[in-house]
Amino acid sequence: MGHLVLTRREGELITIRAVPGTDPHDLLAELLVNGIRLMVTDIGGSQVKLSFDAPLEMKILRSELER
Repeated sequence: MGHLVLTRREGELITIRAVPGTDPHDLLAELLVNGIRLMVTDIGGSQVKLSFDAPLEMKILRSELER
């Protein structure tokens, strides 16, 4: 599992997808056991800080970095 913290403002997006080349059966097995955890760690003004725990085979991207 990997850990990532992102700060988002209202209306900003986050995309979660599998890393290309990931074996879908292995990823599904890990997701069924561990899932993806998302925690709101801080709320301040117009921002929220989100903490993700997800399999390393998952990409978690801010929408402005998505290609």
